[in-house]
Amino acid sequence: MKHFLSFVNIKRNSIPLFFLLIPLLTTPLRAQQIVTSSGLNAQNANLSISSTIGQTVVAAFAGSNAANEGAQQAYLPDSSHRTGDVCLNDVFSDDVFTISVTSATGTYIYRDTLRNANRYGGDSIIVLTLTVKPTYDVPDALTLCDNSLPYIWNGQTFSAASTQTTTLTAANGCDSMVTMTLTVKSSKTGSDPQTACDSYTWIDGQTYTASNSTATKTLTAANGCDSVVTLNLTLNASKSSTDPQTACDTYTWIDGQNYTSSNTTTTKTLTAANGCDSVVTLNLTLNASKSSTDPQTACDTY
Repeated sequence: MKHFLSFVNIKRNSIPLFFLLIPLLTTPLRAQQIVTSSGLNAQNANLSISSTIGQTVVAAFAGSNAANEGAQQAYLPDSSHRTGDVCLNDVFSDDVFTISVTSATGTYIYRDTLRNANRYGGDSIIVLTLTVKPTYDVPDALTLCDNSLPYIWNGQTFSAASTQTTTLTAANGCDSMVTMTLTVKSSKTGSDPQTACDSYTWIDGQTYTASNSTATKTLTAANGCDSVVTLNLTLNASKSSTDPQTACDTYTWIDGQNYTSSNTTTTKTLTAANGCDSVVTLNLTLNASKSSTDPQTACDTY
């Protein structure tokens, strides 16, 4: 503990008085003492005690001459307060403090005593209120269809389902470690076989008049991904023919009708071997039966 003896001449009935002042300063502070939030009141109490002692000393010296002022101040510590912030697991550094922060987030108070550092040769007490900001570990997930690969995420490339991590800057200025888990779903492909006669209108709205195996249509599968369908179309031609018939007097055709005169316009639609229509046109020639008399004269027999 520091002590000092000061003689102050104060006239009281013309008799000099000598005053021995009690110890001025409290026990020296340990460099960069940390006080947690729960100890904050005790820390402030210590600072308050120092302030009270300083006021007592100033009062005791009231009325002293200017020559004694420097001697008084030489024994009074000055103090300053500063604030700062740092991210968790980072290092805070300024002209006085270098602090590696590995504790939990929150607000902490640090003190450092600089010996004989003020202008009168006394100590300087530096008080730092340090806010420790959190860092973040953020999980993220994304599901894509395989036809969206490769996928670029924050400068990293996904070529298949996998997990990758990157470091971004959060709103508080600290690192945010984001882990992306990518799930990949399969797109689907299929063929749509179709057989038709003459022409066919497909799901793409197009009407095809010839066989086709290259047209495609993209649909959405049940898993939400593309389903690419390829048309496999076989077109068969319908057939037409003529059925020439010659008959006498009447003719019953394949349509069940009984014709009594020649006819070249009636048609009947049948199914050909390829499954398409076969249109048959009747070409009927009806000849009339004839009757005549054959007169004959004979004797005995004819």
